[in-house]
Amino acid sequence: MDARELKASFQSLPSLPDTGSFWEGKRAELRARIANDDPAQFLTWPTIVSTMFVADAPYIRDEWDALYMSGDWGRWKQSIAEDDSGNPARLPKAPWTSGNLVHQAYHLFRWEQHSGKRVDSLKSIIEIGGGYGAMAKVAHRAGFDGKYLIVDVPEFGLLQEYHLSQCGIQVEYKTQLDRKRSPSLLIAMWSLDEMDGLAANAYLDFLKPTNVLTAAHSAATAIELSKRLKAERIEISHLPSNFYLLR
Repeated sequence: MDARELKASFQSLPSLPDTGSFWEGKRAELRARIANDDPAQFLTWPTIVSTMFVADAPYIRDEWDALYMSGDWGRWKQSIAEDDSGNPARLPKAPWTSGNLVHQAYHLFRWEQHSGKRVDSLKSIIEIGGGYGAMAKVAHRAGFDGKYLIVDVPEFGLLQEYHLSQCGIQVEYKTQLDRKRSPSLLIAMWSLDEMDGLAANAYLDFLKPTNVLTAAHSAATAIELSKRLKAERIEISHLPSNFYLLR
């Protein structure tokens, strides 16, 4: 998908409902940006930077060190090689990568460490809420070559398709789950936590994952997700009051 195709796809989207919700606002902002600006710069847009790009956050140093000391640095280094698509801000000390790709790779590293499995051994991944596609990119470059499905709202699904196609990565996109699925790994980084309970349960009713990598902003939500997903709740030490749910 190129910029022209992206703009045309956005123009064909139906009108947004006027709910006043946070993410409805971000969807509207993204529509305006795509219509008026150059998508080649999308990772500099406030709409994206403020919600899904951590840049050179202080905790990235700790995550980098964990990957570097993992004993598998060559694979992780390969997984965080950055692209020009979107014009991402690079890490000052390592301009060949970005803090955001380090952040995504660290999540996968923690899951591998907890489960004793590797992402390149999996047959299928479903990601609920895929951001702009960074996790899918990191997983593929860490060796995953199975079926990868991202479930997200139409605007971000189109952005993911644009970005990942620019990076030579093909995944499947859906705006909702239409049948029960049993992926090798469910990834949902703070996305289920940001939905209301009914919406989150609607997704989980369709899923029976073998493994789980999710995260939540609050202890209360983490406890509920831990029960529902039969996953272990682990506080993220360098992100206070945030929790992994891992299985």
